[in-house]
Amino acid sequence: MQVDYVLVLAAGKGTRMGEIGKSIPKVIWPVFNKSILELEVLYASQYVKKQTFINVHHYKEKICEHIKSKDTFKNVEVLIEDDVIDIGGAIHNLAQHVNYKGKLLVLNSDQFIMLDQDQWKKLYQLSEVNDSVILTYNVIGRDLYNATIREGEKLVEIRPNSIMDREKEHETYTGMSIINLESLSPHKGESKFFESVADYKNLRVGVMNIDDSKYWDFGTIRRYYNSMFDIIHKWKENEPFISFLKSKNVLDSNKVNEKNYNSNQSHVIDLAENKNATKRTIYLSQTKVAVPEQDCIVFNDIIESVDLPSF
Repeated sequence: MQVDYVLVLAAGKGTRMGEIGKSIPKVIWPVFNKSILELEVLYASQYVKKQTFINVHHYKEKICEHIKSKDTFKNVEVLIEDDVIDIGGAIHNLAQHVNYKGKLLVLNSDQFIMLDQDQWKKLYQLSEVNDSVILTYNVIGRDLYNATIREGEKLVEIRPNSIMDREKEHETYTGMSIINLESLSPHKGESKFFESVADYKNLRVGVMNIDDSKYWDFGTIRRYYNSMFDIIHKWKENEPFISFLKSKNVLDSNKVNEKNYNSNQSHVIDLAENKNATKRTIYLSQTKVAVPEQDCIVFNDIIESVDLPSF
């Protein structure tokens, strides 16, 4: 089962990627031989019948240059947003483009939720009896995410994190959803997702929890760092995301060791063939600066420490 369209959301600032994020927009950070955005489009291709779209705003010149340089994007349409219109506005912008017809899958550009066939079937079935369906997972209150409150499989409230118990779990929206575009009332300009799209006060919004699914996240410096090392640690496992990466030739298997990639040093991922690599570091470019003995990401001699909480 497939949807008509996929929208990969790539218009954000990427502020949680530090100084390097100002030089490399988050969506084009490398996951070994591919960018995050390339992987997202390849991930989307298994679900889409007609067209994949990418929306861009911040860093649009660099992202568009990257898109033009890669064959992965040859059948992808880019929607350039001249103004900040938020996620609701981005979905309506696409909906106008396709005359508010069809079923749309919305994806965050830095996350990969690996649904199995039964889960995808359930998600699609829920989308047949609802105007939209959001995917949720469980978080701890101190992670600062708003709560999605539901009755059965129906969304009834978005509760601000400020009133949630910091030590208890609650469900929150993952950023992945299916929207029946025919159900939306046309809207132009900026709007919030839960106001003009998943409008649970006036529309039928289904909820599906995916807490038992494999969920990979590259959305902050810490999560990027952890995910990159998790990939090489699990490279020999039969894990859905790892199998996906293998099918797309994302890594050179000859360079993978238990705790490092393309390096003789333990706990190093070297994507730029540095001769002297310090431990506990991901190198995105060659560097001449001294790197401290702590978790770091290095690009063009910018050193990002990732030992502080970043979400």
